[in-house]
Formats: sequence, structure tokens, C-alpha cells
Amino acid sequence: MYLVREKTPHERFDRIVETLCSKGLTTFAAAEAFIPSIDTIGKDTSFLWIPPKPPEMTFTAMMALITYNNRRGANYLSKMAFADRGPIPEGAYLMVDIEDGRSRLNVSQAESKANIRREGRLAYTLYETMIHCIVFPEVLEAHNLSILGTFCLEGGSLHIRADREGPTLACANFDFPNARWGAPSCKERRDLHDAASLSRELALAVS
Repeated sequence: MYLVREKTPHERFDRIVETLCSKGLTTFAAAEAFIPSIDTIGKDTSFLWIPPKPPEMTFTAMMALITYNNRRGANYLSKMAFADRGPIPEGAYLMVDIEDGRSRLNVSQAESKANIRREGRLAYTLYETMIHCIVFPEVLEAHNLSILGTFCLEGGSLHIRADREGPTLACANFDFPNARWGAPSCKERRDLHDAASLSRELALAVS
């Protein structure tokens, strides 16, 4: 998986933060508090750091930060109401043991949703999926992303896909297995309090 190509978790964290800073989504100072907690993540465990969404940042502006095949992303959603499934940390947090959806290719959304719940995992929200694509746009070379952690109140399923026009955010009414579609998920979300607690536990175990 492309997310573990860096040699250490700290190198991965640096890449994530540098990319998000270059896009104007966060600052290095905002990420510094998480540096000690990176030691609690296994070398082969993939993760993603999520900064708070800038209040003035629209989904259209967020999609424009995703670049694939030299094309910027576009938002094809009309004015719609969404809701995230499950509790989401209010501030910055880490998504640990992430899986970009490749393991769920050719699986219907309903089955993927049930499998994610049965496995004790958490489906990506819309914002998390956009952050993932901003940092790792190469995921779109492999497949499109079904977003199961955020739902449209008017019905339909959110997704980010890549085509000749570039990355697009849209909502569609379909639920059938497709070899080009997969639903990303993570094992847990750790906010700064959770990360600090794990860092202290690790320090006690080592001392």
C-alpha cells in the first residue's frame, strides 16, 4: 500500500503535515502536539492526520486542492444536507490503521458498510476522504472512493471519483458491486487526549 512507502511513521507524519500546510489547511505549530504520539504507531501501521476543517473552507474549495493528472478536483453537489455517522473528534486527530478501500473493491456499499461495522472499523467521512485524496491523490489511480461515513439526508451515496475531467465529488443512487469502487475505513480515531494517554502508557512500559 502506498501509505507505508516512507521508512518511519515520523517520515509519514512529516509528509502529511507538509502537504496540508502547503495547501493552507493547517500549520506546523498545530501538528507539533501530535509528534510524541507518533511513537505509539507501529512502523507498518498506516495512518492519516486530520486537521480541523477551516470554517471558511467550502467543499468546492476543498475539492480544488485535490490534483490528479494535472487537473483540479470539482464539486458536483448541489446544495445538500449531510450528516456524519458516529462521533467525530472536534479538534485535530489521527486516523489509525487506515485502509483506502482496495480490500472492498467489487463489494456493494451495503455489504461494505456491514463488514466495516462487523470488523469494528470506522468508515471515512466526507472530510476525511477529501483530506486523504489531497495528501495521497495517487489513490485515485487505483479506484474511486465510496464515502460511507457521511450520508446525504436527501438520499444517495457520496463518492469521489476520477475521470477525464479530473477528481469529482458527487452523490448517486446506486449500490452494486463494482471493481472500480471501494469504501475506505480506519480502525480508530485518536484525538490529542487519546494520543497523549497512549504516549504516557508507552513511556511507562519502556521505563
